[in-house]
Amino acid sequence: MKKIFPLAILGAAAGAAAYYLNQNNKKHVAKTINALDEISKSAEETVADLAQEVIEEKEA
Repeated sequence: MKKIFPLAILGAAAGAAAYYLNQNNKKHVAKTINALDEISKSAEETVADLAQEVIEEKEA
């Protein structure tokens, strides 16, 4: 019993640390996805603007 209790404490601590790291990683993944969405929208708008300029120059 004396050997099991410290191992149980270490196991619980390791489990808690793993849970915390997993939650922290999920937050970072969500932030990264949001940032990539913003970059994608900006790139889409830039390409549309550039295409419009090319069309206008070609017509002129």
